[in-house]
Amino acid sequence: MTVSVVVPFASDDPTRRRARDYVRAWWESNGFEVVEGSCDEPWRKAVAVADAVRRSDGEILVVADADVVINDPFVIDEAVAAVRDQAPWV
Repeated sequence: MTVSVVVPFASDDPTRRRARDYVRAWWESNGFEVVEGSCDEPWRKAVAVADAVRRSDGEILVVADADVVINDPFVIDEAVAAVRDQAPWV
């Protein structure tokens, strides 16, 4: 089963964009497809998530904020394994 990381994001702020770039690079360096989702104003996170989901290829979806990094990639591996073992969500 393939995994896609969907990241809802909308900002012109340079600091937030740098954080998003760092987070995206982290996910990609750990072997995950990253799909950024967006929406028209007003900002609605659920709409941005749905946008990314529609364009993702993964059979398992990780919804991740654009400014959060997981310190231990093993945690993600455990969560993906749980879903592969039929957990509906983790």
